[in-house]
Amino acid sequence: MNSTLFKILGEFYINYWDDNTTGKYIPFLYLKNLKICVEYK
Repeated sequence: MNSTLFKILGEFYINYWDDNTTGKYIPFLYLKNLKICVEYK
């Protein structure tokens, strides 16, 4: 996987983590990127 793309996905995941913990809605794209982050971690 492209390391730059992974870095972007990782930052996207971190940026939306607070939204997850505060109970705010989670965009579908976030869920998709989270799955990718876990698979390539």
